[in-house]
Amino acid sequence: GEGNEDLIARFYREARSAAKIHHRNICPIYDVGEIDGQHFISMAFIKGRPMSDLIKPENPPPQKTAADLVHRIAMALAEAHRTNVIHRDLKPANIMIDKKREPVVMDFGLARQPDVESRMTQSGMMLGTPAYMCPEQLSGNPDDVGKPADVYSLGVILYELLTGRLPFNGSMAQVVCQILQEEPKPPSQLRSGVDPELEAICAKAMAKQISERYRSMEELAAALKTYLTRSKTSTPAKPQQKKTPTESQQVSETGVLNEYFAAQMANDPRQTSMESTPVVRPVDSTPESMIPRAVSIARPKPKPQSKIRRSNGIGKWIAAGLVGFAILSLGIILMVRTPNGTIRIETFGELDD
Repeated sequence: GEGNEDLIARFYREARSAAKIHHRNICPIYDVGEIDGQHFISMAFIKGRPMSDLIKPENPPPQKTAADLVHRIAMALAEAHRTNVIHRDLKPANIMIDKKREPVVMDFGLARQPDVESRMTQSGMMLGTPAYMCPEQLSGNPDDVGKPADVYSLGVILYELLTGRLPFNGSMAQVVCQILQEEPKPPSQLRSGVDPELEAICAKAMAKQISERYRSMEELAAALKTYLTRSKTSTPAKPQQKKTPTESQQVSETGVLNEYFAAQMANDPRQTSMESTPVVRPVDSTPESMIPRAVSIARPKPKPQSKIRRSNGIGKWIAAGLVGFAILSLGIILMVRTPNGTIRIETFGELDD
């Protein structure tokens, strides 16, 4: 009918708009079209795990990790909003953590529904969960759902990362009523030690009135960046070895993310690592000074035997000549033993006239 045609037209329009977005933390869309009456959208395959798999009530991530993740997502959504693309269905299940520990927002072009009634089955049950929907999204007027809806949903995601649970729980009807009428418990009541500044950022993003929320994703991202910068400077420095400038440059802001997700992967009973498992080689505890090493010993080059023998032969002939000269000059009797007997040599010098 006419309603379906409008929905299909909106699907193509928003999918094509989303395909123009190029950001590290947004899943790229390659194509959209129709084959044999079936409408399709083609997007990149992100190898990793959904963020929802990493949110556990008994083990929520560190606060800085939560703030860093939401900051990256906010920057990505700010880029989408600049092209007038609104997600409208943000939730951890629609955010993948890829092999490089980066959050990637999925399902642009698929999220928007024309109104709440389109999410109802014939029995009147809403499809999916409204836990991440803003109050205006539950009002039933699609024209009221704009960029502030994504700000609210991202605030709910931050709340869940901080506490490990949703701000509102219960049946579908109870959750809807709570979103419209009640305020959620502060994260500090569900988790001790929550930073008041981060808690205030979360509360402002989840404000029921649009005018009380952050006016844009850029504003939310800036608040989170300020918090992250201040928390770095206020954290006492741990004693550590002095690093060279090259080593310092290699320390990136993803370090805290890597540590957290590495721990999550280690505790994952399914062992579904997001990237290939590194090969761990055993480390020998023997002190380095006791490890035998091959040592090359410099040996003097032997002199050619022929030269040595030649030198010795010349010396012998010189010595023999001197002895002979002395014998002839002075007159000496020599007894020389040989294998064949003894030889007697008598010489006398010349007599003067």
